Amino acid sequence: SRFSLARRWRWDRAFTVLEHVTCITGIVFARGPAVAALILLESKGQTFAVLTKQKFQARIPIGKFILELLAGMQDDENGDFVGTVVREVEEETGIKLNLEGMVDLISLLDPATGCRTLPSPGGCDGEIGLFLYRGHVDEETIRLSKGRKQACGTMAS
Repeated sequence: SRFSLARRWRWDRAFTVLEHVTCITGIVFARGPAVAALILLESKGQTFAVLTKQKFQARIPIGKFILELLAGMQDDENGDFVGTVVREVEEETGIKLNLEGMVDLISLLDPATGCRTLPSPGGCDGEIGLFLYRGHVDEETIRLSKGRKQACGTMAS
């Protein structure tokens, strides 16, 4: 199903505010496009999420290291979000995903949103592609991967 938070927003109010602004000041964080993936692996009736903890990338604004979705910046010029997320997952975990198993969650947005996700448009130009991957693995793979920095293998969708 398609949904949109934009329908609840009063766009006329936003434009009225902008008409009265003569100078916009502040700092803009020029981040650019990025991708993130939620990877869910099923084994013996249980579902496991694959998260990462970046060893050398402390999250300074919150003051700690955290578990997070696999993510990365889009490096190529052609806007290939799927290829970028598959590459980032392999770089960070060693897991090789099947391209056809990726679900583009942004494509489910209402077209009125422009099918774009801008997580912090008040201060950042960053757009993020969000993907879901569901795979099945054997019990041994889960056992060997728990608590590891990197899990290797190819996931069956």
